[in-house]
Amino acid sequence: MIHKDVQFPDSQRPNLEIINRSGEHLLSLINDVLDMAKIDAGRVQLEETPFDLGGMVRDVTDMMSIRARDKGLQLLIDQSSEFPRFIIGDEARLRQALINLIGNALKFTQQGGVTLRLGTKQNTVTHLLIEVEDTGPGIAPEDQQRIFEPFVQLGEQGDNKGTGLGLTITRQFVQLMGGHLTLESTPGEGSLFRIDVPLKEVQEEDIVRPKEASQGEVMSLAPGQPIYRVLIVEDQMENQLLLTQLMEAIGIQVKVAKDGKQGVELFQSWHPQLIWMDRRMPVMDGIEATKTIRQLPDSQG
Repeated sequence: MIHKDVQFPDSQRPNLEIINRSGEHLLSLINDVLDMAKIDAGRVQLEETPFDLGGMVRDVTDMMSIRARDKGLQLLIDQSSEFPRFIIGDEARLRQALINLIGNALKFTQQGGVTLRLGTKQNTVTHLLIEVEDTGPGIAPEDQQRIFEPFVQLGEQGDNKGTGLGLTITRQFVQLMGGHLTLESTPGEGSLFRIDVPLKEVQEEDIVRPKEASQGEVMSLAPGQPIYRVLIVEDQMENQLLLTQLMEAIGIQVKVAKDGKQGVELFQSWHPQLIWMDRRMPVMDGIEATKTIRQLPDSQG
């Protein structure tokens, strides 16, 4: 909706894109938390495909830089970082591991900032190294293993505390990739988390980029259309507002009922062609309201 607002300044559109990506990552986080149970049950398999590592790192740092700026911190990529741009791996899980580490570092850092560093090392096979270093309070030696356990949260310096699952999930993802996650920390000086995973390089032409389907945008009803009436039966004001704006923006008439009983009454007096019906509401829920409406003489099912 904001994208379509002609009054929205072009200078803010890049920030809008970052906010949109943040929402998408939040949904991914929810799914990844559910993955934790699958990992414990041995039901998660890696989805290894060629991807653009450099692009993924850029997306993550763009998103997390908003949180850094809000706290007056710096989020930097070490300019000495040298790493292959195109690799084979599980992009979604490596992305989530990176988001978890940077997010944790920002949460517990009050001054200074967070530095992201990437590189490689050669053993019998090449390994990708990803380091996230912060200037936070550091972690005591006796807590440096416990911090990877589920639901463990240390200290009171952090803000907006989460579930205490982030590091657990990250370590499990890294282990699934055949690597390991380590921690170096000195109390009062900060912490450094390091991901070390086997690396498989590919060429840019190996990347299968999804084709962008040409999608039109619904701007309004076509000329000569009849008047369409939509009834929104919803008790949450935010959902009422969103649906109303979406419908009215393209020229559809809208009325709102705050519960099922009111929805039945409006259906009888206004005769809408479509009803957006919530399921859980006070007074009368959506299921009962739908059954009642379908039994009315002027209902067409």
